[in-house]
Amino acid sequence: MPFSNVNPYSRKFVCPDYGILGGEFEMFIRQDGKRIDAFTNKKWQETYNFGRILTNVMNHRLLDVKRHEKNANYKVRINAGNVKIIE
Repeated sequence: MPFSNVNPYSRKFVCPDYGILGGEFEMFIRQDGKRIDAFTNKKWQETYNFGRILTNVMNHRLLDVKRHEKNANYKVRINAGNVKIIE
């Protein structure tokens, strides 16, 4: 399935942050190996989650999702680069 700006085919990777913040790092990779960021797609971009998605959904909703809803134009414009897809 080709990449679409409406609903990109991608995989989401989440890694716990064992540091003081205790959240998690989130990364989206398109089928072609491009990391999804504000340059490739403003809606589907990687981020840092202060509330962990799998272990504390309520904190994630409050600390992360609600913040984006308050400011729909929120985005961090960085070029996240490419990754090598190994099958």
